[in-house]
Amino acid sequence: MKNIVLLGGGPEQVDAIKISKALGYHTIVLDSNEFAIGRKLSNKFIQCDITNPSEVLKNIENLNVNGLMVHAIELSHVVAEVSEKLGLPNISKNTAINTTDKLKRLEILKKNHIPCPEFSSATNLTEAKKIAKNIGFPVVIKPVDNAGSRGVIQIKNSEKMEQYFDESLTFCKSKKEIIVEEYLTGPQVSTETVVYQNKCYTTGFSDRNYSNLKKYEPYFIEDGGDMPSNLPIETQKEAIRIAEKTIKTLGINFGAAKGDILIHNNIPYILEMASRTSGGRFASHQVPSATGVNILSSLLKMSVSDPIDVEEFKPKFYRGSSQRYILPPPGKIVSVTGVEEARKIEGVIDIILSDDLKPGTIITNMKNHTDRKGIIITVGETRNDATEKAVRARDLINVKMR
Repeated sequence: MKNIVLLGGGPEQVDAIKISKALGYHTIVLDSNEFAIGRKLSNKFIQCDITNPSEVLKNIENLNVNGLMVHAIELSHVVAEVSEKLGLPNISKNTAINTTDKLKRLEILKKNHIPCPEFSSATNLTEAKKIAKNIGFPVVIKPVDNAGSRGVIQIKNSEKMEQYFDESLTFCKSKKEIIVEEYLTGPQVSTETVVYQNKCYTTGFSDRNYSNLKKYEPYFIEDGGDMPSNLPIETQKEAIRIAEKTIKTLGINFGAAKGDILIHNNIPYILEMASRTSGGRFASHQVPSATGVNILSSLLKMSVSDPIDVEEFKPKFYRGSSQRYILPPPGKIVSVTGVEEARKIEGVIDIILSDDLKPGTIITNMKNHTDRKGIIITVGETRNDATEKAVRARDLINVKMR
């Protein structure tokens, strides 16, 4: 039996843990939270700081590990560094850093003439205001090294930059530096790609739902997504071509690559390309329900050097699938009702609620994707069918506030 280490034992990682065990691997889960849900699902659980490569290595170097993987957490740099030291398959440490640091990634894209927003970086307010003026308002500011839309804010003028710059800066992790980039408009899509034997297999392509963009301004709160895409086929093909070119340019030659792409004036622009799987149950729920393709199984096998059949990446069917989030207004939760009724709707695959979606919780204004309080995933014969079911299920769930 092969030993595989999975970084993270939270709710998002449950599916990867279950699939790993179903494949017959001895599944070792690491998490900083001693009460992580993955603890009881794993074969072995180790509490440690999974953001620290040295800590991870110290805890697993004597366990005869055959593979190391992370799902839906921005820790590919940790996996790459530890894998390199243990001689396990993965991308290089340098590639992982370049795909985690948003500034380095943009610099590589620009150097290689891959469409991306105009940008520069700032360490203080004066620099940020000057850059924004040169690019032209509105602009977007974001930390160089965070995820989940933390600190991503639309800035319409110099006064707004003064108001929000420090807020965005607080979300920086390793260094206090903000990206100031051009604000582009147009439909957005999520892509999910696996690189196997130096070939890209893009298995997920979903239209991102930003129908409430104005409501949550200046923050960017995505309310799920829909498959299949409504974009013209030629536009989809071009977006995938650009995504896969970006993956190769960044040096991602193994494993997962998650892309966020915006179509501006019919040109696909790369907003994000990370060397990891998507969060939000895109890889684990939505893509499998729409196409029958579950890349978690393939990635787990790749991580321990087991062979895979590329047929695994080919759709088994074509259905509609949708995600919608529970986004309560600010206030104090009095009650949460209607969840079981929503679960009974035909086509509802899963409803996953945050642990704090309960009476007494104080809800603040939605500022990033970590503030969302639950997700509904549905399947239908068509995209419209799936979307209607997702919205109906979401509307049945009544979060009463005061």
